[in-house]
Amino acid sequence: MDNILYHYTNFDVLESILKYNTIKNKEICFWASRYDCFKDGVEFEYGLEWVRSVLPEFENSIGRSKNEQIADLFEPSIVLSNPSLPKPFVVSLTGRPDDEYMWQTYTKGKDEGIVLELNLDEEVINIATVDNKQFLLRLASCIYDLPSYKDTNLLGFELSYLKYAFDCTNSPVIEIFRILHALTLLMFYCPLIKKPDFIKEKETRLFLNVPDLEWCNIFTVKSKELGLEKEHIINELKKVSGKGVQNVSVEDIEQYVSDIHQNPHNNKWYKELFLPKAALKGIYVRNENLIDKIKEILVSKNLDNIPVHLVESCY
Repeated sequence: MDNILYHYTNFDVLESILKYNTIKNKEICFWASRYDCFKDGVEFEYGLEWVRSVLPEFENSIGRSKNEQIADLFEPSIVLSNPSLPKPFVVSLTGRPDDEYMWQTYTKGKDEGIVLELNLDEEVINIATVDNKQFLLRLASCIYDLPSYKDTNLLGFELSYLKYAFDCTNSPVIEIFRILHALTLLMFYCPLIKKPDFIKEKETRLFLNVPDLEWCNIFTVKSKELGLEKEHIINELKKVSGKGVQNVSVEDIEQYVSDIHQNPHNNKWYKELFLPKAALKGIYVRNENLIDKIKEILVSKNLDNIPVHLVESCY
């Protein structure tokens, strides 16, 4: 996946995206929309239904008993009606720097539309994840070719599950693995699955996954119910989660989870997603009259080194 990606938007939101210039490494701020609040309300359901359809074969192949299987939990009405389940918050990006379809679909047209050029390399993502404690931040390309994906990657849990199921005699540990399996599919796979009809968008998603405060009890109350110390659960989570949670406390998790907002214009849920200023590499416009206005905003935000390009024709 290329480090350079593009976000199509409008001039009227630029100042809000760049308003955090006084906070180090939080100079860029996107409003990540909760996935079930997208204009296309069925998109999230499509991902859930796909996971639900392929899980039975996978679970049977690794010997999960019927009462341990999780496929039925992905029925959309169950997920959407359960406030304690994690909900992905998404910022949509693309690898297409100047595309007519994208300009027409995701901006207000050439008079107001702008495109942000972003360098989301490993260093930038690491800062956004660790320094900003966005410990469930992920950047990944959307999946359109589902049959191929199913055959080669079927959710990547077979070896891990077999290890827990046959090397572990502690049934609470197996139960926690089953819970984490379901949560991982919900958080990291469903948000990436899109209908093949939209493959021309070449979409990559920057997304935060946000568990409900009730779910955070798995680190406290529920750990005791399962006969495990919360420190044991957190340590096991750190082993498989990389740098993002290495210095995360229970208090950090609770702050991260509680910090969500409703859009004053439509009451839909969003979460602020922060990036360092090093992520912004340029801005593209089709309306020459926007250039000076954009430069004025950039200067006011101490980002006057960011170039503004006039786009005259599509690639």
